Amino acid sequence: MRRVAKGDPGGERFMAGSGRRWGAALMATASLVGAVACKSGDVGETPPAESTGSSRVPMRVAAGLPLVEGRLPGDARAWFLVDTGAGDFTLLDQELTAALGLKHELIHDPLLPSIHFTAQVPFLEVGGMGRRSFRAYVAEDLSLRPEFSGLGVKVHGVLGAGWFRGRCLWFDWGKDEFSTDHPRVRHSRHVALPLGRGVSGELRTTIKLNGIACEALIDTGSAETLVSKEVADRLPIRYDAEKIGLHRETSIGAGAVRDGVVERVDLGAETLASVPVLVIDRRLPNADLIVGTELLSHWGVILDLSEKPYLVLDPLEGKAGPEAREPLPLPGAGAPGDGNGLR
Repeated sequence: MRRVAKGDPGGERFMAGSGRRWGAALMATASLVGAVACKSGDVGETPPAESTGSSRVPMRVAAGLPLVEGRLPGDARAWFLVDTGAGDFTLLDQELTAALGLKHELIHDPLLPSIHFTAQVPFLEVGGMGRRSFRAYVAEDLSLRPEFSGLGVKVHGVLGAGWFRGRCLWFDWGKDEFSTDHPRVRHSRHVALPLGRGVSGELRTTIKLNGIACEALIDTGSAETLVSKEVADRLPIRYDAEKIGLHRETSIGAGAVRDGVVERVDLGAETLASVPVLVIDRRLPNADLIVGTELLSHWGVILDLSEKPYLVLDPLEGKAGPEAREPLPLPGAGAPGDGNGLR
């Protein structure tokens, strides 16, 4: 997949308990400032009779980010980022809640000091499943964030892994398709990696870099795969340490980054050679690396989000073509998107 940076100039960043998106007290860097958060435990799932049933829906992969269209009250439609790195949190844009006429209520959460309002969302259906009567924290200008520019559509929400808890997700990077009710059937070609959940619902697993076991966060909200300089030096990972790092935004915040190459990456029985990564001059709290879609798209991806979650890699079906993994130009090189996203 192609690289994208998630910017956050001038504000705190949310981090999951993994060290990713939610609040300074949980770890201090995140991808979306002023966005909304809703823990999945506060979400009421639509009864089966109201579910839209088994289906694959179009998935728009823009700058490496998987976007799906959601249906809201009044048959309103909006685009959402499927972001497993967001853990148990759901993000909605103030423009969306205002268009739906939702009542905003004041809130003070010490973990999210920039968030001031929540809204009760009557219903949201995405990818063949629906949830209703859930509360979300309301964000300002989420759709205008730099990380969502140049995508061709406006993004009005971010759905973390917790929103899909209990479901089995399918990412088909080759056909640009997404499903929330993929069959839990294992084929001999499938490679299954057990996942753990962090304190904020982020998904974690163990993979090997250059033969050494490393703790990884599975993050569909990041196009790039990130490795800290500390880990890169320890393994080691090949990169030009003498080169001055380019200071830019990434999915975990700003930092100096350099292009690196991991000679060998092992995910269960699957092995890749000469894998490009970004080496960043900052620590990744509670993880050695963040696995983004640039790496995940080498396979069709099944995310079984049952009580015992699994990442299942399909080496035959669902993988992206080589052209989809061309590096993305540096931030600012693309033209901003002009899609409305609400209709």
